Amino acid sequence: MASVNQTFALARFLGARFHFAGEFNRSALHRNKNGSDRATRLTAGELELAFEDEQLRAICTTRGRALAVHGPEIAQELKKRLADIRAAETASDLLVGIRFVGDGECAAIYVTLGGGFELVLVANHVQNPTKGSGKIDWDNVTRVKVSQISRMATE
Repeated sequence: MASVNQTFALARFLGARFHFAGEFNRSALHRNKNGSDRATRLTAGELELAFEDEQLRAICTTRGRALAVHGPEIAQELKKRLADIRAAETASDLLVGIRFVGDGECAAIYVTLGGGFELVLVANHVQNPTKGSGKIDWDNVTRVKVSQISRMATE
């Protein structure tokens, strides 16, 4: 679990807003507008953002780590694309440089980063919204998880 300092570093990197969830050590808390002591969790506009693991979180939230792993071009594009995600209200608002792949629970959004890399996002609701056909209803997905950064498949 990320510390409050790591959460604030992530927010500074992404320029994101916060809402409150989960308990932390009382000495490291900030009060929300209702006065309750709750730790902050990053939200991306209306689209809430999570990460598959700590290593991926570090790459996506720490410029130095992104530079070390992927170089300046990908690090800069990653920052821009995460800002796009932050600004979106739903997953279907991500319009440029993306493709939707798969059906049902295997569905994902592939976001082009350039240099042959892409960011892979999956719906991250407890019960993902679906259409009558059983496919993910991306118009109603408000929680996504960064699943991986991978090389684009060659066709």
